[in-house]
Amino acid sequence: MKRGNLCRIIASAAVFAVIVNLFPIIPSAADGLKVGDYVQFGRYSDEPIIWRCVSDDENGMLMITDEIISIKAFDAKGTVTDGSHGKGYYGGMYRQAYGSNYWGDSNIRTWLRSNKTERRVEYICGNPPSTVDNKKYAYEEEAGFAANFTTTEMKAVRTVCLKSILDAYEETPLTSNKNYHIYNDEIEEILTNYNSAYSEELEETFFLPDVKQIYDIYSNGGILGEDYYIGRLSKSAAGKISGKNEGDFYHSWLRSPRALKLNGYSYHVRYITLKGKATDKMAYESIGIRPAFYIDWSKVSLSGGSGSKDNPYITVMGEDDSPIKNPPPDPTEAPTPEPMESTGPDKTAGPSESTGPDKTAGPSES
Repeated sequence: MKRGNLCRIIASAAVFAVIVNLFPIIPSAADGLKVGDYVQFGRYSDEPIIWRCVSDDENGMLMITDEIISIKAFDAKGTVTDGSHGKGYYGGMYRQAYGSNYWGDSNIRTWLRSNKTERRVEYICGNPPSTVDNKKYAYEEEAGFAANFTTTEMKAVRTVCLKSILDAYEETPLTSNKNYHIYNDEIEEILTNYNSAYSEELEETFFLPDVKQIYDIYSNGGILGEDYYIGRLSKSAAGKISGKNEGDFYHSWLRSPRALKLNGYSYHVRYITLKGKATDKMAYESIGIRPAFYIDWSKVSLSGGSGSKDNPYITVMGEDDSPIKNPPPDPTEAPTPEPMESTGPDKTAGPSESTGPDKTAGPSES
């Protein structure tokens, strides 16, 4: 090759390199999202949230936070009985003392779905998350989780109808619930009679995974990592727990109750332990949360990233009109409670067939 031609080729390559550096190739949402990909989307506690695509099911691509982002109770104790706290063993006496295992009006579901700013979230069960097991984890004054996202980002959050297992005390008329979801704390057996178990469907945006979704994450362990279904603490969450560090395994809530017959367990909720068991705790106890949602990838614009853990896709958040950054003026009167889906007529619980629940707390958080 002549020296002149070689010089022209080298010069052209140099110009191309400069152009690439000045105008980097931006990935397109049209390239598709696959199970295992990481996406930076939204913020929480002034830090970007890293999500991971963990399964592809009938609702689309399921995303879950890569780490436990916060420590919260599932539901607080309280004596307001308009909602699920008025149902359960002897009229809800244990739910009033330890919180309710009913996902539909739980504090954590209300918080995840709400876009209200600080001190404005209306807890629909009437018992705000101030009376939890440890006051330092109370979150009644915190802005709702959805308030951390811009209008542009929320367009990519699908609204879906999801199945949620129910406790016997949500049944009408009240019976012994022969179709209750059979309890098994082994992740491999967590779906025993799931398809036929007593349940309801609710409209969701941000939510906690149920036993089926956590099993799907476990089943995709070949892609995600065999322990990925077990939560690991983020830096901010670890900082709230004595002796824990970023990246440590820790307990995390599911949205499924421990649904047995009429035996008093109306305040026990399933969770994944730091050792991978699918056992249960009292609803008012505070452990980790890993929010989830279904992403509408067609509504996402990307500004960079490759989808890897070290270089996640970075979404374009749009104009920062999130309620967190642009709170409304202080109201002149009390805000109106947010409406929710009807969960059916009131159910009055009668005496249980058992002598009372096992009131032992869940395993140690050490």
